[in-house]
Amino acid sequence: IAVNGSQVIFLTDKDLKIKKSIIATADGNTLSPRCLTKGGEKIYVTYYEGYLGEIDPSDDYSVKTVKVGANPDGVDYADGMLYTANSGGMNYPDYDNTVSVVDAGTFTVTSTIQVNTNPAKILAAPSHGQVYVTSFGNYEDIPAKLQSIDIATGTVTDLEIDSVSSAALGPDEKLYILCGGYDQMWNPLPGSVHVYGNGEFQQFTDATFPDAYSISVTNDGYVYVGCSDYTNTGDVYAITPSGTIHEKFDSQG
Repeated sequence: IAVNGSQVIFLTDKDLKIKKSIIATADGNTLSPRCLTKGGEKIYVTYYEGYLGEIDPSDDYSVKTVKVGANPDGVDYADGMLYTANSGGMNYPDYDNTVSVVDAGTFTVTSTIQVNTNPAKILAAPSHGQVYVTSFGNYEDIPAKLQSIDIATGTVTDLEIDSVSSAALGPDEKLYILCGGYDQMWNPLPGSVHVYGNGEFQQFTDATFPDAYSISVTNDGYVYVGCSDYTNTGDVYAITPSGTIHEKFDSQG
């Protein structure tokens, strides 16, 4: 569990009992973890100070780092390579617009790919030969986007859907997209859920979700949408694979 503001990663057992705290440093600074992914037998984490970290469970969860782009956020692993979304979020209004590609074997940056402004989430779908990237734009004249990176060639393609705020992969690496975005005061807007497959988008459910913030999909196709205004306790909506609301419950946070 990456706790960004406290600059710590907690390792827990399946009952969420904390077993270990993992703290990393680079250039004399304690690093702020953002997002986690698994690749092979290692765990990888983006650190907002501009690093990708590799956590080795076989070596008492030691951490080594490599420099990537500004304020990396999302990360994912595909075919021995890692992809980090370099947001540049602390450099407003001069956001970053790159994805760093890191060879997991040598743990070195092999290329840098230009994408839309302020990239956020990375979702690797190696069976489709794609890495999906969501980006927020600059909240003014550069809109949010959903893009795909061809794993073999590094070619970036815009996928035509508006107001993307988050996304998640479901069964068979099908892509589920939460559309809503933010206003200029960073307030989440009402969101809708769409699904991308076979080169086209379809609306997944007729429901809309206030303060739509996050989306997750289980292996059996249930979709969860988290709603938050950053101030009050929010709700989570559980949606069946057929697109009907199964239940809504208080997220306790």
